[in-house]
Amino acid sequence: MRNYRQDKTLWTMSLRYLQTLALIVVIVLIGSLVYFNHGQGLQAKQISNLKHTNSTLKSNISDKKHSLDVQMQQEALNNTNPIIKRSSRQLAASTQAEQKANLLFPILINYSSAKEYLARSDKAAKYVAKNILQDKQIFNQNKSAATYIDYSGLHSHLSSLNFSAGNISKNNLPIIIKVNYVSWFTNKRRSASQDLYLGTYNYATGRFSQLYRFGNIFEGAENAD
Repeated sequence: MRNYRQDKTLWTMSLRYLQTLALIVVIVLIGSLVYFNHGQGLQAKQISNLKHTNSTLKSNISDKKHSLDVQMQQEALNNTNPIIKRSSRQLAASTQAEQKANLLFPILINYSSAKEYLARSDKAAKYVAKNILQDKQIFNQNKSAATYIDYSGLHSHLSSLNFSAGNISKNNLPIIIKVNYVSWFTNKRRSASQDLYLGTYNYATGRFSQLYRFGNIFEGAENAD
């Protein structure tokens, strides 16, 4: 009987020991998880802060670079050396004209309905002179013709454009633009096309004073070999 009691006591002590040990292990694990999650949270916050700081620095650098570019360009335009002044003016006009072309041609080329097609002239008015808005080859305001777009399910979308500029004379910069675009009828295969435009950009007004669609120079199935 004595041995039984001793064995029972030893068993009880062992069990309590194991329970205590298990409790300690659980506490350590919980503490580790809390610490790990807290550390992960701090790390995620630090990464987020670093990304925000990096984004802010990039933005500041970009703004500063643009400001310096504008300043240098203005100084060059005011330079007494005629070669530097003419070169700077040429670069400024070409850059400005290309930027305006990239804003204008998505308006001219992108449409999927008669409503979008007829709205192009209003959207393009700030980029072109009035005489271009009246050019039926570029802005055909015939509602009956535009209705064909809805009837046939015609779509048109600009892919890219290639811009070239000649030498500026006074405020007039001659330009050549190759327009790459795709067109298709609903549920039909797409066709890739290239049109050539000739024109003049007026550096003083910030608008295209002349724009003429020379014609189509390529047409074929999209991604055709």
